[in-house]
Amino acid sequence: MGLSSATVPALSADELARVCTAAGGSADLRIGRGHRWEHGDYAHLFDALSVEFVGLSVNLGESLQADAVPEPIASLIRRHRIPVRCFLSRNIDQQPVLNEARRGRDRLRALLGDVDILVEVHKPLPKLADAVAAIRVLECEAVIDNRGVYVAAGADESAAVDFAREFGRAIQVKGFSTDDAEGRHIPLSSCMETLRFTEALLDAAPVAPVTIETKHSDWQADVRTVHTLCSATQNGRGTE
Repeated sequence: MGLSSATVPALSADELARVCTAAGGSADLRIGRGHRWEHGDYAHLFDALSVEFVGLSVNLGESLQADAVPEPIASLIRRHRIPVRCFLSRNIDQQPVLNEARRGRDRLRALLGDVDILVEVHKPLPKLADAVAAIRVLECEAVIDNRGVYVAAGADESAAVDFAREFGRAIQVKGFSTDDAEGRHIPLSSCMETLRFTEALLDAAPVAPVTIETKHSDWQADVRTVHTLCSATQNGRGTE
């Protein structure tokens, strides 16, 4: 497991490599978000860490911008065959939008070569059933964002778990209160309902790598919590 660069956006590439190594050796890297790791020499990150995916600011279903993946990053993605993560348009259930999503997928493949394109159910947020139908048509897998899937599933844990089991390629975790519509990030251990929901997702996709993606300042506590959850699911134990 490891960290998302979104958790520690002010860290340089060297600093990010150190904290991700300490957290477990994995990372997901966001591009075009102003994160400090993108400034300067960052090629060594792709050698030092297990980069689980590179997060793009791309909504499949909307027109793909020409600069969606800058060439220096694109070359590293191609070389290391790293999956890229996109979002789905809110109206992905509409056929013209789905057709545009196909075109965007194909353009990314033409640019990046034989890498996997992953979809994250997050803002803009389609209904989970619409996301499932689109992912099957697009022949993709998914990054399981614990809050995004919780909201898209309408708090239906069974549907969320089925989604993670069928499509989960990677899982990103944050703490949130299930009754907070704003989705403010809090320590994962502070809400038992969220903790148990997250454990169910981890159990559904036991080989999927996990990264912490939170705006809460004490991300180290979330790393410890997720290590505990992963150990529990691997050994068939719950949180109680």
